[in-house]
Amino acid sequence: MSTILISGAFRGQVITGQQRYAEEISRELLRQLPDRVRELTPSAWWQEKSGRAWIWSQALALRSRGELLLSLTSRSPLLAFRHILVVHDIFVLTHPEWYSTKYVLTHAPILRLQMRTASILIAVSEPVSLQVRELTKNKKPVIVAPNAPASVFSKSVSPMTLSSVLGRLLLEPGKYILSVASKDPRKNLRTLVRSYLRLPVELREQYPLVLVGGSSSVFASVDIPSDPSVRHLGYVSDEDLAALYSAANFVAFPSLDEGFGLPAVEALSAGARLLVSDVEVMRWVCEEFAEYVDPRNEQSVTGGLRSLLESKDSSSSRDARREYARSRFTWHGSAAAIASRLDDIYDLDLQDASTPSSDYA
Repeated sequence: MSTILISGAFRGQVITGQQRYAEEISRELLRQLPDRVRELTPSAWWQEKSGRAWIWSQALALRSRGELLLSLTSRSPLLAFRHILVVHDIFVLTHPEWYSTKYVLTHAPILRLQMRTASILIAVSEPVSLQVRELTKNKKPVIVAPNAPASVFSKSVSPMTLSSVLGRLLLEPGKYILSVASKDPRKNLRTLVRSYLRLPVELREQYPLVLVGGSSSVFASVDIPSDPSVRHLGYVSDEDLAALYSAANFVAFPSLDEGFGLPAVEALSAGARLLVSDVEVMRWVCEEFAEYVDPRNEQSVTGGLRSLLESKDSSSSRDARREYARSRFTWHGSAAAIASRLDDIYDLDLQDASTPSSDYA
């Protein structure tokens, strides 16, 4: 008989960080505990409209009686018995200015209620777990189960694929700066572009800034300066993104804050050099494998960009970044950490659960 019911409410959504997390954790739990875990997924009709999907997720609480209900994204019930909720970040509460007014008015009270009524909370990083514990006054268990790079970013990209992708996008290996982020105020693209435009013209002509990512109506608007040396690619496939990571001179990710910062780990997994914000979560994620800048200071960001452009990488440093990201963050380890803690708390006798990394248990 199943013990853990995973809400498949994330199915059919555009793939962003939350949905990728949900897909990977669900897949791993089903693989590790096939007889004790099941996922219930809404039909295509329910997935078609966000309002329908929301209703479906609320009704799921009635179908999970006798099982633990695991919600891997914010599309989850307000009230449910033995509900385990993943919290990716709490920015709608701490930084409402980053979102549209409508989004804040609906999602801020919902998140507060979800965290209040959930039995157990899962945080995607240690900094988020500390914030969640403070909000809930340490009244409920919090499990740390981080994101991890998908396998496509850890594999070597073949020369043929690399040539095909870069040729189609009119890019040269090592001759561009890559940034992967949605057009969201928190991602700080305006400051990144303004800082990049402070570089000498000859550097910008040699190294265009390539922006990957889309926009969403849930975020406040962002005014990004335009320039011929700044290229907007929008959404790209994972295969194209893997090629872009591996061939970039470096990846710039100077966001104002993150719940985890998945593009940073994806970049490290591909061996790329990395420029990130000097904020707590990025220090926790990247350790010594990145160059840090003040994300609110254009001069600091420009200095970081120039420093990396004027320095050389080495194969040993590239290998060290790959090894660090691939060994510290794994979907197997995060799923095992969840299963192990649920087993401890509820005495589920999940004898087949994999042993989690000690970092996240």
